[in-house]
This record gives sequence, C-alpha cells and structure tokens, in this order.
Amino acid sequence: MTELVERLGEIADVDISVVEAPSYDRLAQLIHHGEIDLAWVPPIPLIALAQNQRVVPLVTNHRAGQEFFPCAIIVAAGSKIDSLAGLASKRAAWVDIHSAAGFVLPRIELAAKGVDLSTLRERFYGGHEAIVRAVASGRADFAGTFARKVRGTVTGAWSQMSGLAESIKVIATFGEIPPDAIAARFDMDLTLRETLTKSLLAMAKTEPELLRAAIGADDFKRPKRQLYEPFQALVMAAYGRGELATSATRDDAILRAAATIEQRPPEADATQEMPAIEIDDDEP
Repeated sequence: MTELVERLGEIADVDISVVEAPSYDRLAQLIHHGEIDLAWVPPIPLIALAQNQRVVPLVTNHRAGQEFFPCAIIVAAGSKIDSLAGLASKRAAWVDIHSAAGFVLPRIELAAKGVDLSTLRERFYGGHEAIVRAVASGRADFAGTFARKVRGTVTGAWSQMSGLAESIKVIATFGEIPPDAIAARFDMDLTLRETLTKSLLAMAKTEPELLRAAIGADDFKRPKRQLYEPFQALVMAAYGRGELATSATRDDAILRAAATIEQRPPEADATQEMPAIEIDDDEP
C-alpha cells in the first residue's frame, strides 16, 4: 500500500502519506471529521459517506474485469457442512458490521434461506484474512468473505494465504456487491481531485501488478451511481427487517446503515429511503 501511495504521489506530483485505519468504524470517523483526504472505502461506508457529503468517489476498484463481486460462505475443508441450511446454531466469523461481503450480505442471504439468525454464535475478527484463519483453525465453523468467480473457478482471500488454501472449501456464492472506491474528501480542491483521478486511471493502465498487490484490484474506472442503488435498497430493507441486528455488535437495538456517521436518533424509521449516492456517471 505504501508503494502504491508513493507512486500515486509521484504521478500526481502531490505529497501523500499513509494512515492505517484499524476498522471500518474508525475509517468512517476519520473521513467524517475531515482528518484524512483520500481513502480506500468499502461500498457500505462509501454510500453513507457520499450521501452525507463527506466524500466524492474518484475511481472504483474492478477485479477480474467485473463491476460486481460475489460473497462466499466458507467452511473448513473437512467440515460436514455442505449447505447454508446447515449453518444454524454454528459459530460465525464476521469481518465488520459495515462489511458487505463479510457480514451484511451473508446475513441477508442466510435469512432468505430460512436460517434462524438468533441461533448463530457470532464474533467479529476485523479482516478477511483473520476470518479465514479462524475457520481453518477451528475457532469458527463458517465465515462470509469476498470472492471472485472466473470461468467457474472461485477464489478469495484464502487463495493467497500460504498453506491455507487447501484448508478451506466454499459451500455457496451469491450476490452482487458494488465495488470499493478510492474516494476524496468532499471539499477537496476540484483541480486536485481531477488530478488524482487521472493519475489513478493512468496507474491502472501502467502498473496493474502494483494495484493487484496492494488492494486486489485489476483496474480502476470512474464511478457510476447505478452500480450502487440496488445494493443500497437491499441493505436498507434488511435493516428495516432487523436482519442485521446481532448481539455481537455494540448496539443490537437498531443497527443502521453506516451508524457510525449517521447522526439520527435510534427511534428513526429504519425503513426510510436513503438518499441516492452522488457519483459522477460520466465516463472519461
């Protein structure tokens, strides 16, 4: 990541330093309070931050030539679990309450398949590699994580982890999650914003291996609003049905989309429509 940022600074002729955020929550807070200028933002925080006029996405991350990516449910290679129905009462390893593939979409899918979510024994591990290790070591029975599907082959975080790829099996893939984005602070100078955008797009053409090593992306594209709107509606409907409230979170009364940055009272209607994400639809 440091190498990618240094290279971006060279191309854009801007000094950029790296700040590591330990969680989605902390990342959202840093952006919300204007303490960082540029960030790699997952889709759920991106939607909320954009609607609250805290960021403007510059480019979206595309993997294996695909605009969307699916979620995978993984278990240990020797597990007898072979379907989503078999996950009731099992130990779940999640990434973060704002992780689309590592919590939100898996819970929505499990509910749709009739799994009683209240029976799950859940724990958040903070990262995709961490949940792979939890499953492989037997500390968790299953986990939700991002995946890539190319010509029938499913890969994910486990595929790049030395010694662990053979310890994991995928029992289901589903969903269409819109891409992560590299986003700028909302009030960033427009000229600088466009310079960074063009520099990122140029890097995708000249240094794809660096992108892949740093953030798992094969290409950058200018953002399109329509990629996010169906997912946004899906998530808000699930919040309204209570499918994303869990005793493993800090607040299990009403868990709202991007609760870390939405300053709304707990009694607010969780089913109300979220404003559309403000993303430039124009291609370069």
